[in-house]
This record gives sequence, C-alpha cells and structure tokens, in this order.
Amino acid sequence: MINEEPDTPRVPVYAISGPAGAGKTQLAAYLARSLRDQEISAGGLDLLIWVDASDSEQIVTAYAQAAERLDLIEARAEDRNTAAEAFRNWLSSTDRRWLVVLDDIRDPAVAPEWWPEGTTPGRGRVIVTTRHSTADFSATGRNLLSLELGVYEVDEALSYLRRRLADAGQPQLYRSSSVPELIEALGRQPLALGLAAAHMLNQEVDTDVYLERLRDYRNQLSDLLPLDLDGADVSQHVRPALAASLNAAETADDTGIVRDLVRLIALMDPMGHPSELWLTPPVLAYFRMSWVRRHSLSWLKRRRPVTDSDILRALRHLRTYALISQDSPATPVRMHVLTSRAICEGTPTEALAALANTAADALVSLWPERDEWDQDLAALLRTNTVTLNQLVDGCLWNSGMHPCLIRTSDSFHETGLHQQAVEFDESLLYQAQRYLGGEHVDTVEARVRLAISYRDAGRHQDAARLMTEALHISERLLGPDHQHSMAARSALAILRMDAGQVEEAVLLSEQVLSDSERVLGP
Repeated sequence: MINEEPDTPRVPVYAISGPAGAGKTQLAAYLARSLRDQEISAGGLDLLIWVDASDSEQIVTAYAQAAERLDLIEARAEDRNTAAEAFRNWLSSTDRRWLVVLDDIRDPAVAPEWWPEGTTPGRGRVIVTTRHSTADFSATGRNLLSLELGVYEVDEALSYLRRRLADAGQPQLYRSSSVPELIEALGRQPLALGLAAAHMLNQEVDTDVYLERLRDYRNQLSDLLPLDLDGADVSQHVRPALAASLNAAETADDTGIVRDLVRLIALMDPMGHPSELWLTPPVLAYFRMSWVRRHSLSWLKRRRPVTDSDILRALRHLRTYALISQDSPATPVRMHVLTSRAICEGTPTEALAALANTAADALVSLWPERDEWDQDLAALLRTNTVTLNQLVDGCLWNSGMHPCLIRTSDSFHETGLHQQAVEFDESLLYQAQRYLGGEHVDTVEARVRLAISYRDAGRHQDAARLMTEALHISERLLGPDHQHSMAARSALAILRMDAGQVEEAVLLSEQVLSDSERVLGP
C-alpha cells in the first residue's frame, strides 16, 4: 500500500473574465482596495501587488522587484527569473496576508506558472482578469472561482447612471423619460456609460440632450474613429460615445494639440505609461512643428510656442472626458484598450510615421542612464516600446533600427531578463531582415544582439552559429576593422571559451587585441 501525501493547499484564484469594456479591471481594483483598507485583524493585507500581466516579462519584472523589496537572497541573482521564482515560492510559504492581482492575462498557458502552489489557508489570494473564458484556466487544477462579466443588466445600467450623476452633485441631469432609451443606445456597455456620464457632467447637459447628441454622432462620426472595433456590438455602442467625448475635449481645448496628443497616447500600452513622457523635448518639438505644418509662418510668429502647461492642460481635458485615466500625477496614464484601438486605427497613415518616431524618441529621452536607477520606470518604458513597435508596422525602421529598440534590447540584458531578451532580439532580427534586408549594417547588429542573448540564456551552440554568421557578413560589408566586426570577433572569442575551445578563443582574442591597438590606438 502506497501512502499518498496530503494534497498541497491550493491558493484561491478569482478569475474575472469578459470582453473589453466590461469593467474587469475596475472590479479587480475595487476588490483590491477593499481588502487593502481593512484592518489586518479583519482580514486585511500585509502585501498587495498589482501586475500588468499582458505579457510574461511584466510578471517576471514585478515579482523580481517584490523579491528585492523583501530582501530575498535570490533577488541578488543576475537572472531576474530566479528572483521572480523566489518571490512566488515566498508567497507559498509565508504566514503574511497577501493579494496578487494579475491584470489582463493574454495567454492562459503562461500566467498560471506564476500562481503560488499553496499557502497557509486564508492567507493568500490571486485575482486574475482576462478576456479569455475562465474555462481556459480550468485545466491548471487550481482552486478557481470564476466570474463572467458582460454588459450591465437594465437595472444595473440605470442604477450606475443615476448614482454617477448624483455622486457628482448633478442629480437633475438624470431624466427618467430618456434614460431607458439612452442606456440601450449605449448597449449598456460600462465603457460607453462611463464616457456618457463624464460628458454630461462636464458639459452640464442632461440625458435628453446627450441622447440627441448621440443620435447626431451616429450619423456623423468623428474622423478619428475607424468603421469597426472589437465586434459589431461594441463598435455600434461605444463609437458614438467616444466620438462625442473626443469632440467635446477638442472643443474645450485652446491649445490645439488634443488630437495629436490622443493619437500619441493611443500608441502606448493601454495598461499605462509615464505621464512625463509627453513633456519631453521630442514631444514639445513635434507639437511646435505641427503648428508650422498647419499655419503660415507669419501666423506662427504671433503665437507663443507650445509649453509644458499646454500639454498638461490637454491631458486634463482628456481625463475630464474619461478618455484617459490616472490615479494621481505620480502614477501611469492609462487608456482603455477599446479607446486606444479606435484612435490608433483611425490615425491617418500619412501621420503615423511622425507620431511613431516622436513617441519612440520620447521613450529614449526618458530612459534612465542605468535601469537600476529606476527599475519601475525602465519596466514601463520596455513594455511601451514593445507595444509601440507592434502597432506601427515598420515605422521605427524607416531609417534603420530606431535607438528606442536598441535601448530596450540593452534594458532586457541589463535587468537579467534573459528569456525575454531572447524573444525581443529574435523579433528585432526578423524585423531587420524584413525591413532592411539581410546584409544591412543594423541587421548585422541585430544578429550580434541575438547571439549574445542566446549565450546569456545558455544556448551556446546557437549563439556561436549566429555570431559566426554576423562576423562573416560584417567583414564582407564593413571590412575587418569596423567596430561591428571587431565586436563580433571579441564576442565570438568569449563564446569559444565558454564552449571549451580554448586554443581558438585565444587566437581570436589575440587578433582582437592586435586590431584594436592598430585601429584605436594602444
């Protein structure tokens, strides 16, 4: 007879699923705040960690930073995955009360590996939000409690709108005669209702007037928005409310930059970006040049240039009309994924390249010289660069590999995110070959970067093969004395040494030293 060990206690996982716009993140935030604000004796928290879980790199970064805050020994390891795993294991063994929120899980197969295996009963909880069905998580064997969100029921929609207007001190804006038709026109969508409420409060118009405006926008939609969104129902109900809010924000704006600013924000990660991004010199220069493009130089001379206060005022207009959200001046700016997608898809093709490069220049200008000086900021910048590069279809490759992409690759290496560095550098090499060709100098650099990523991830054979290719192409294109050729030769020497090929490594190293002294001086 085999004595089986008792099952490890499972951490309860609360999965909130539903389509974009259903209010998943808002519900998770409400639950997290409720637990955070309770006394410990009443079930409150010792630790709350909120993670943008849209990709695994974000989870690893957040967990590794938590390990550092807790001063776990493994947090000192060069490999960030080791630190992240240490934090996950700490959650499984600690007696402290904790909550982990994994917001916006895109890949159900990846996230569960970061859920703690077990904990003291009643001590730990996990909340996940996802657009996937909770059935996609059922095979993990977790203690899963699921909640499917959709549009509001009629009573819920009526109650939301009445409460929102009353809480803002404007209950007279709620007109019982028009509200039932209005909530159906908005599809009882939480996002659309939130936009409508913000519009009515700031314009001081009641539900009768707003319903008329909504009808107008159904017939004449803003040119900022595309013809369809994430499904016919969402498009039909959210687009007119978005168009009305965008028009109101532009009308209220006296800076003339709201439209370009909202298009820049739409190129960022919906889960958040630093607000100071839009106060950087590249963005100020872009807005000043946009006035030159739209007006005569003689008119421009009579107008003061765009300033930081203009941009802050434009951001305030976007917040006022619920087009962006920000908990405090120190927290990231967020834009709902449907709003982001609508504006991004509606951006004219001829404007996209300038907007994309402005955003990329801004990201580079904000990057700390060393990631360790501000790891939270560096993580945000990495995520937003990845999002930007995915959205703009080659715009960051028009003049070679944009420095923002190079800085992001460096950041993955500096931070010790080796697997994430491999994935990012593989995408860089693919894009370099696609947009620049196989033998462009930046494609050579992309090969070298990927080879180094392979080495750091322990894939020495792949690294040596790719570095040899890079060296041969670089010598043929640029000559043996070019800095890329010498760097590839030096890296290949290290790879040979790692592989135990000592004699070959020594010969390459001697050649690198001789070439460096000859080309650069002793």
